[in-house]
Amino acid sequence: MNESWNKHIQPILDAWQHWDNFSWVWDPFFERYPKFSAEQKAQVDDALVTCAFDTTNEKSAIKALGIAGFLQNNRLASPRLIERMKNGLRDQVSLLDANSDLTFDYVVAIDFFEVKEAIPYIQKMVLQLEERKANGSLDERPSPHSHTFRDMLEKYTSILQDLNHKL
Repeated sequence: MNESWNKHIQPILDAWQHWDNFSWVWDPFFERYPKFSAEQKAQVDDALVTCAFDTTNEKSAIKALGIAGFLQNNRLASPRLIERMKNGLRDQVSLLDANSDLTFDYVVAIDFFEVKEAIPYIQKMVLQLEERKANGSLDERPSPHSHTFRDMLEKYTSILQDLNHKL
């Protein structure tokens, strides 16, 4: 795992005493993040951003995107985290690849952080998916780590509608 993850994120997860079948990776952040000092939040924010855009470790990237999105969606994210995530997503948007498992999570984060500049890129991915489906070159069987064609198409279309309404 990423050094930032091990130093700033994992201790929050390790301190969580309420793990059960209903706990999610972001539950400890819901309880602890609002109580952090500005310095602690900055360290956690930096770690989340670093991990979210470290494509060499998709597992921690997906978790970091989920935690950051959760904080944003629940109005707990600091302005610093919001701005750094938006900038990272803007940098990532031109690299989105419909064939990458991580792309789905980036597109969901784009919606959480309202990165409207991503609209043309998401539209392009939707067209690529529809074209691959029409050509019969799309395997509709989900792999253990990916989403089905239908999942991606429905989610991307929904996100496009959501982002267009926010224009």
